[in-house]
Amino acid sequence: MTGDFPWLRRLAAFQRLELRLDENLAPAAARVYWPLANKIAARCAGRDAPLLVGLNGPQGSGKTTGAALLRFLLGELGLAAVALSIDDFYLPWPERQALQAGHPDNPYYRVSRGNPGTHDLALAHRVLDTLSTATATDSTRLPQFDKSLHDGKGDRLPPERWPVFHGRPAVILLEGWLVGAPVLPADLLDRLKSTQPEVMAWERENDPDGRYGRALNEALGAYESVWNRLDVLVVLRIPSLAKIREWRTAQERELRRAAGQGMSDEETADFVKPYLLLTAVHGRQVLGNCRFGLTDFLIEIGEDQQPWRLVECPRAVPDAAADGPANGAEA
Repeated sequence: MTGDFPWLRRLAAFQRLELRLDENLAPAAARVYWPLANKIAARCAGRDAPLLVGLNGPQGSGKTTGAALLRFLLGELGLAAVALSIDDFYLPWPERQALQAGHPDNPYYRVSRGNPGTHDLALAHRVLDTLSTATATDSTRLPQFDKSLHDGKGDRLPPERWPVFHGRPAVILLEGWLVGAPVLPADLLDRLKSTQPEVMAWERENDPDGRYGRALNEALGAYESVWNRLDVLVVLRIPSLAKIREWRTAQERELRRAAGQGMSDEETADFVKPYLLLTAVHGRQVLGNCRFGLTDFLIEIGEDQQPWRLVECPRAVPDAAADGPANGAEA
């Protein structure tokens, strides 16, 4: 296998020294991310401006690790890449507290971060603009959010603690659970969510007339100016919604072990529920389905939380009536 992928030894050092992960990333890299990196590299040919690649996936699906793998593999192809997370553009904690206080009856803002309205989109544009126009000698500070602060509520670190990227990247990777999520027509939103028992059960208890869910969908309109900058959208599709709680719980346990702060299992269970609407409908049913014409590549995630297949979506005329399984050709 080493002969087929000469970067394998360097990957082992990368994951050990930079990512500090014990798991073996080589199978996922060889099976999914190396082919994807090559397809992204092909789209960079002849470009002067950086290629902006969105990476969407629900909590615990491996977005951050996937972005890191792509950054490494693109480097092996001679392309400098920088990985950003939409999480690092969260509003500071005092501003998110004010947002919650201003919407005391909105169940989607009971969680302190994540849903539309909790991000500093002006900061996102500034960072993307700076990276896109940087010269070889320029340096760009990249915002960083520490999820362990304020008993798991998190906060943005001061600028002097932000990492620095030097030069202009060939590829900008933007990962996040709602990256690329579109505003849906109200009738389509209602029809798609009606097929999701977990979403409907939570809504019956917390938003019986659905008005807060509709408002959340409309709040995505503020994000369109960021999503419109994407040149490529990659979506990680998980086997079921049930995996979100399982994987996020494991993630928070590791955060508590490593940083001494983080959400308890009970807090995690409550934390994931307000995200189910956008995760199930906008993420899984729309972006996770090639037929809607919004997605370039799907990465199928298995029950073991490992990526096992890369699917290239045809950019055909969107079929907004489709809500069946994802279609596309294996890449």
